[in-house]
Amino acid sequence: MILPRPKVVPPSRTLPAMEPAAPSPFLEVPEAEWVCANDLCFAIFDSYPVSPGHVLVITRRVVPTFFECTAAEQQALFALVGDVKALLDRRLEPKPDGYNVGFNAGAAAGQTVPHVHVHVIPRYAGDMDDPRGGVRHVIPEKGNYLAGPVAPSSGAPRLSLTTGPDRPLWPRLAERLPGASEIDLLASFVQPSGLDVIRAGLFSAIAAGARVRLLVGDYLGITSPEALRQLLGWIDYAGGATPLLAGEEGRRPGEGAFLARLAEMARLRGSPDSFHPKAWRIADSSGGIVVVGSSNLSRSALVSGVEWNLLGETSGSGDLDRELVAAFDGLWQQATPLSPEVVDRYAARAAVAAELRRAWDGAPAVAPAPPVTFTPDGKRCQEPFPGRRRRHGPGRRGRPGCFAEKVPDTFFGVVRPVRPARHRLDPEALPPRQSRGPRGCGPV
Repeated sequence: MILPRPKVVPPSRTLPAMEPAAPSPFLEVPEAEWVCANDLCFAIFDSYPVSPGHVLVITRRVVPTFFECTAAEQQALFALVGDVKALLDRRLEPKPDGYNVGFNAGAAAGQTVPHVHVHVIPRYAGDMDDPRGGVRHVIPEKGNYLAGPVAPSSGAPRLSLTTGPDRPLWPRLAERLPGASEIDLLASFVQPSGLDVIRAGLFSAIAAGARVRLLVGDYLGITSPEALRQLLGWIDYAGGATPLLAGEEGRRPGEGAFLARLAEMARLRGSPDSFHPKAWRIADSSGGIVVVGSSNLSRSALVSGVEWNLLGETSGSGDLDRELVAAFDGLWQQATPLSPEVVDRYAARAAVAAELRRAWDGAPAVAPAPPVTFTPDGKRCQEPFPGRRRRHGPGRRGRPGCFAEKVPDTFFGVVRPVRPARHRLDPEALPPRQSRGPRGCGPV
């Protein structure tokens, strides 16, 4: 989502029941954080969003419920609801598939803040298993935010899918970064184009107090050394730009809010043969989201390529959340903190891998599979290179030629057939040809 979210209103300011004499927490939101406004009302993002883009439309005058509003205020409320809906349709990506609009009037109806406010809740296809009933229950596990996170009724996170250019991954991630408290990002490789895509969103979250951990691998030397050098700059910048995070529990002084490490294959437990994970975990006040799929950190993977990723809305404290945190922490502890020395060491290995890829690109093409033919007596006959036979000694027929070249194991480790090199023979170097007599007789 492009629009920024407001600061989270601490739960201690939210009343457990209607108390008309209490001050309104809505009036504490700075006007600069309003979404839009008219003469009698203003709109802000909900601090406990049911879905991305959840907005509250509120009267400027503190009025307990909708029914105590003047006719002009009631009209202004729903006029601004229309403005909010039009704005969200233009600015949210993907565009909402529907909306729930409504208000609570009185403590018995669930109202907790004694200042009238109308909820405008964008809805997305697949955000719950069965949306029938609408405002009768909206999304049950998020209806009562004062009770704390509750696991979804199905026992599993709600899932949605991104597939490519028409439904890319990055907009779905970007809408959850404002207000995030923790962001863990795991990729098998990173390119500068991917950092260009995520830079603004990540640093917006960092400025708001989020801790970001980015873990990438050295598998096949695909990660760009230039991208790793950019990450070193991010670490330095975040450490200096967010000193308020230094010394917080669980964070070492001087590291700031952005951390990055390189998973070096040779140092991982179990000596794995490959390193292909791609995942995000974003935790915020509503719980969070997890993403597992095919997208690495490049522009094509995040925005313009055909990539499939499953996104799951989680409670933030369920079994899946704990399992993801434990798995990420396990890899994080095995990985190497980025430093200029680590990047230089990796850059040397990546240069060797780049040479192997260039050699691979310039190698002869793989010979097509030969056609299968049959002899007159019905026997199957197949020659990889018809007309070419290898000599096995004087007087012996050559067997069908078979040649193979093995690419080094450090690259792909595959066996690919290639045609033999042509050699020009010197006729004078050949032994003199012997004439033969009738069948069964020796040389004559």
